[in-house]
Amino acid sequence: MPNLAAFAAAGIPLIDLFNVFPEAERPALRVAPWDDHPNATGHRMIADLLYRDLVPLLNRLPSNAPEAE
Repeated sequence: MPNLAAFAAAGIPLIDLFNVFPEAERPALRVAPWDDHPNATGHRMIADLLYRDLVPLLNRLPSNAPEAE
């Protein structure tokens, strides 16, 4: 990833989805043989990876919510 060092230096978290699909499974995860967009299973794999990596990042953010009285 060409800009990985720049993201790290800026303290910007990066979620790498580049290899979300195992190479051997990629044809089965396409909408159609002529269309590289993911099908429902492919989208589910993306969502699972995003959830796994995004929730810990969100949990580290400061909360600006007012305290309950």
